[in-house]
Amino acid sequence: MTELVVDSVKYEAIFDSTGTLVWYRIMRRPSGQGDFEMQPTGVFTAYDGTSAGWQQVTGTWFAFGLDGAVQKTWTAPSGSFTDPHEFRLRVAAGDTTAYYAIYAIAPIDMSAHCGTSAQPTAQHTLVRADAGGLHTIFEARTRFTPNDWASPPVCGLGDFDHPNAFDFDGDHTLIVSWRNLGALTAIDLTTGGVLWQLGGAQSTLALSGDPLGGTGGQHSVRVSGPGTVVVYDNGTNHVPPQSRMVEYAIDTTTAVARLTRQYLHPGGIYTTFMGSVSPLATGGVLIGWSTAATITEVDANGNLVWEGVLQLGGVSQQFYRALPLGSLYHFQQP
Repeated sequence: MTELVVDSVKYEAIFDSTGTLVWYRIMRRPSGQGDFEMQPTGVFTAYDGTSAGWQQVTGTWFAFGLDGAVQKTWTAPSGSFTDPHEFRLRVAAGDTTAYYAIYAIAPIDMSAHCGTSAQPTAQHTLVRADAGGLHTIFEARTRFTPNDWASPPVCGLGDFDHPNAFDFDGDHTLIVSWRNLGALTAIDLTTGGVLWQLGGAQSTLALSGDPLGGTGGQHSVRVSGPGTVVVYDNGTNHVPPQSRMVEYAIDTTTAVARLTRQYLHPGGIYTTFMGSVSPLATGGVLIGWSTAATITEVDANGNLVWEGVLQLGGVSQQFYRALPLGSLYHFQQP
């Protein structure tokens, strides 16, 4: 399962194991990059809108089946906007809860980051939506400031936090990737407290065994086992820049994040943004190299299983994420 973007027309597409296109849905034009997933409930969800995570434009998450008909929608409340990066559904005791991010635009002193002393800047909030309404999980501004910004300067309207992925570690913990902060955080879903942070100015964990010294502009995070996370590391801050799949085991007792495996493409792939990693039931990982138009499966030992290049009309096409479907995917069930 992946996403194709051609001439501002976005296609959500599903391929079989031979690489043959078996299903697609054309999104409303224009439409920007955004998450497309099959949820544990069996429905598909996708983002409809043009936001990249900081523009003052409306956006909507919607659920649909293979017939393409919209079954349900989720959006941000008045005065805020819907982030396009990640959307997850969980079912417990017969109730379905949606998790996503929203953002508001507020003036922030961004003079140290190619902006003004009152720069309109997106500030994100992680939320959950259930039958009782919309509830706040975590507000980035309660912990982070522009001093935490690890990304290269971006002029004009932007966001300093940029949460671009999250996943569940058990029933009560949310692991979040903050691209512009160069950080991963574990957030208690009940209290909203930060349990640990890996990377960034406020890191609470020491790195062990990582020759590249952590991630740079990472885009995707998934839980591959209890206390273990696998990350798509764009590698923006590495010298030379090179993207990779990297996995860390988190030991909160010793406050250490230990590298357990990594995969750097032998062709030296570097993607500036987007990309994905998906733990597989086999112990391997499916890697989507986004702007390099390449999808790779490696086994539990890091050996290449197969690889393909996403093309349309013989021309390579970038994509947001490439995700496995069905029994291949190692879902983190509630």
